[in-house]
Amino acid sequence: MTKITPRDASVEIVCVGEVPVRDWFVGLLRKSDVRATEVDRVEMHESYLPGDVVRAAVISLGDSRSYLLSTARPELGVMQAKSEAGHPMAREECPRRRDK
Repeated sequence: MTKITPRDASVEIVCVGEVPVRDWFVGLLRKSDVRATEVDRVEMHESYLPGDVVRAAVISLGDSRSYLLSTARPELGVMQAKSEAGHPMAREECPRRRDK
């Protein structure tokens, strides 16, 4: 995650599956694509923070600047994050993880 707004989040796509890409791409995760249920209750700043590493699915080619992404499946979302003190957290420790 690179930038979070109330409506969406910007993402640098650095891997496709398990394969690193040579040149990173830009992705956009819209508020409506964060989760499958209670979409109207999503708060982007509570779901993601800049620096989070997430797994997302590409749902559309979007426009010439970015791909549209979704994290609305249980296996998707925050994979790696840092605590408020800046320490790395395991996926199990992340309070923003939805599949607890």
